[in-house]
Amino acid sequence: MFHTLWCLAAQRKGMVINMTKKYSRIIAAIMLVIAIVFIFIALNNPQASFPWSNEITYILYGVYVCLMIVLFIAPFKRKK
Repeated sequence: MFHTLWCLAAQRKGMVINMTKKYSRIIAAIMLVIAIVFIFIALNNPQASFPWSNEITYILYGVYVCLMIVLFIAPFKRKK
């Protein structure tokens, strides 16, 4: 309920960006760059870790990758 009200308030204030093909690809490209930088830093600092279990970390990685793939693929879907 709170999320719905928050979204409505954001729309009224003009804070919502229409997700066009261009924005979707830009956001996905930025996410890809962030992921590459994160992997590079993680490989150079093997002593660092997250405060939660590896299972949660892998779930977060999977969600991140899925979201990035959706943002790359979504602009290519045809509208009916």
